[in-house]
Amino acid sequence: MDASEGAFARYIRANAAAVRRVPPGLSLREAALAEPLAVALHGITRSGVTKGDTVMVFGAGPIGALTLAALKAKGVGPITVIEPGLKRRQLAHDLGADEVLDPSALEHFEILDAERLAARACDVVLECSGHGAAIEAGFDQVARGGTLVLVGSGIDQPTLNPLRMILNEVTVCGSFLYDADGIDDALALLASGSLPTELLIEPADVPLGQLMDALRDLSSGPLAGKAMVAPGT
Repeated sequence: MDASEGAFARYIRANAAAVRRVPPGLSLREAALAEPLAVALHGITRSGVTKGDTVMVFGAGPIGALTLAALKAKGVGPITVIEPGLKRRQLAHDLGADEVLDPSALEHFEILDAERLAARACDVVLECSGHGAAIEAGFDQVARGGTLVLVGSGIDQPTLNPLRMILNEVTVCGSFLYDADGIDDALALLASGSLPTELLIEPADVPLGQLMDALRDLSSGPLAGKAMVAPGT
């Protein structure tokens, strides 16, 4: 392991090139969103989305919620969010999604229906959950000539119909880490005040001793926003 790596500790050793000054007026809790926000911004960059495009975001966990908030801040929309969890669906509503749906509301197509388009087909689909079933569902929601960006990572193996990709000229791409200036861009966006950080961050910090409970709650749904771990508490 590189000497600069590590997390969930009172102190970590960091390369000086990776250190950023917190902008004036930005709290440390808000600044802690910079890394996941940079991930969300890179997915948006990879999508090539522009104002006027229709967008669908799969998953309203921390990365999906930040993706939604960043898209709203950039004036992109309309935006549909797909999320099975009740608390995260409410979070997506509160963040300004134009439509929030349970995955069961989506259309799915068999291999011989490769050219059919979903009623809610979107120009850009950002899959932020990493679940195989969500990737498959997201692929079926891409409009002709549209783009599916895989932002979330997981171990499920999705099955995608190559005929749909060919006949509808769908682009599928991955998104890993950040833009070259991603952390700086994320800090600037946070400092602008255009993101509703009070909605994106869970109100109570998580002590290091309760970390596993918080991870389980993030996975199963009781925690909707970004959980802040405070090792010193």
